Amino acid sequence: MKNILENKFYWTARSFAAVAVFGISVVFTQPTLFFSEVAEGSSNNKYLEIYNGTGVDISLSAYSISTCSNGCDVEGQFDYPNNVTFLPGEVLAPGDVYVICHPSSSDGIQAECDQTFQYMSNGDDFMALTFSGATADTYIIADKIGDFGDDPGDGWAVAGAAAVTKDHTLIRKSSVTTGNPNWATSAGTDAASSEWVISDRPTAEYTPETLGSHTMDQTSTGTDVTITVTDETESYLDIEFKGTPSDWANLQMHDDGTSGDATAGDHVWTVVVNVEDGDHEWGAIENDGSEWGIWLINGDNRLFTVADGVVTGETNYT
Repeated sequence: MKNILENKFYWTARSFAAVAVFGISVVFTQPTLFFSEVAEGSSNNKYLEIYNGTGVDISLSAYSISTCSNGCDVEGQFDYPNNVTFLPGEVLAPGDVYVICHPSSSDGIQAECDQTFQYMSNGDDFMALTFSGATADTYIIADKIGDFGDDPGDGWAVAGAAAVTKDHTLIRKSSVTTGNPNWATSAGTDAASSEWVISDRPTAEYTPETLGSHTMDQTSTGTDVTITVTDETESYLDIEFKGTPSDWANLQMHDDGTSGDATAGDHVWTVVVNVEDGDHEWGAIENDGSEWGIWLINGDNRLFTVADGVVTGETNYT
């Protein structure tokens, strides 16, 4: 975590959320900070890791962590709102993590720890990343580990495995790009639907290598443009797109009802390409196994323009 104190442009986290209170579901219009890793290990080897995937500096003082201990005393209310807060001036840079750990955790964990907190979860304690100023019943949740309600027992199920918030490390999948205030969808029902990868717990001798950094898939910044080529001969078997959006590399087009293709087997081949603003040209080949394939475009390359998300020009070829 980088503590950036010079005068520069800070985005406060509140600019990323639609306001909602009293436990109403929140729809975030932009990414928020989120938990990238959480561990409940042997003895006091416990930590939370927070990741900034927003692309801008975030003032941590706009966030807090609110908790319940062994279940919540009142349904829908935090036992301890704003239980962990952050000092003004503490800023989390894009792509960086901030680690909160137990003060008696191992040297390996302490080496990555930015702030200590005595009351880390034992596996059955609900912990939520909230926007600062949360009260017991008035709050905005950006992300959560566990949920409101009664004591879950040893811990919550994740990816269909029972009580793995205890005695495990949970690592957020790289495909996750923002917080999820819905624990059921975050935890998932199996490995495919879960946002988490289950790994070994930390001990005095073992510290997960993933602690202290996080990898998130890059999100596209351009405009998705649908390109179609209609095969009026009804004879081609493998049409591929190429053009400036792909640096003239071949991209597979589809006539099987997947990847943006509307109807399987109608001889309209489709590819969806993420394109930056500007002028673009393209063409298509039939991949017949030869070095260059069969060029399908008669005349000049097709041209289109993307400006502020608006696409004009030739995106279809017959």
